[in-house]
Amino acid sequence: DPSFRLNEGGSDAETNAWAKCADDLGKHDKEMAIGWKDQIDNLLVFAGLFSAVVTAFNVELYQQLSPDNTAEVTAQAMVHISAQLSSLRIENNTIDFSVPAYSPSETPHAPGPSIWVNAF
Repeated sequence: DPSFRLNEGGSDAETNAWAKCADDLGKHDKEMAIGWKDQIDNLLVFAGLFSAVVTAFNVELYQQLSPDNTAEVTAQAMVHISAQLSSLRIENNTIDFSVPAYSPSETPHAPGPSIWVNAF
């Protein structure tokens, strides 16, 4: 039952044709909206489950991203800074360092799977 009626001077057959067209289009639109709603519901369920699974792996592998030897690297850097400060010389209004800048001997690397999972 359409919400509008044609009150033009047309025939009953023409009015019925437009009413049937409006009914058919209304049904089609309603079916499309229900289909879209079902698709969105399915996508939201999938996204929620995917997020839960990735989070479970991420919680365990997140700890592997930080280096284990943080205290050792910090101690090495402090020793090097101390050596630089003790080698400072001021000559001709310039500061001279005899100890080069600090570069860690070993850069920490996280395992490949940890990086892949945490990228999600």
